[in-house]
Amino acid sequence: MPLNNAGVTDPKQRKALIIDPGPRTLDAPLQSVEFSRYNVPSDYQYGSFPPDTLSPPINSLGTMKTDSKARLLLGGYGTSSGTSPITSFRGAGGWWDDVSDGFVQATLHMEDGSSIDLEPAWVIVGSPKYAPS
Repeated sequence: MPLNNAGVTDPKQRKALIIDPGPRTLDAPLQSVEFSRYNVPSDYQYGSFPPDTLSPPINSLGTMKTDSKARLLLGGYGTSSGTSPITSFRGAGGWWDDVSDGFVQATLHMEDGSSIDLEPAWVIVGSPKYAPS
């Protein structure tokens, strides 16, 4: 399968095609943090978002929240935007969206003061057509 943006061969330019808001941390119930271009951690060198001249702009990959029992909730806004016609089901070069994926690392902190580092898990926030019927 051919790459989108196949003409972009420079590794730095290819990295810039990835929306990367950097890591975020939640450590209690009822917290929320945005994966936004406006709050990329200052010590994270790989932060990257598409041009803010797109209409509509893609300024966020969504929000990460914890509910009242500290269960993790994730989600984007269903935004996509680009600079060229979409030519196939898999999209086209010059397009971005807020479908997202990445790993989640969790540490459980027990009432007795001990903690357990859990194995990382890969999470995807995809479009409704991503899952089978």
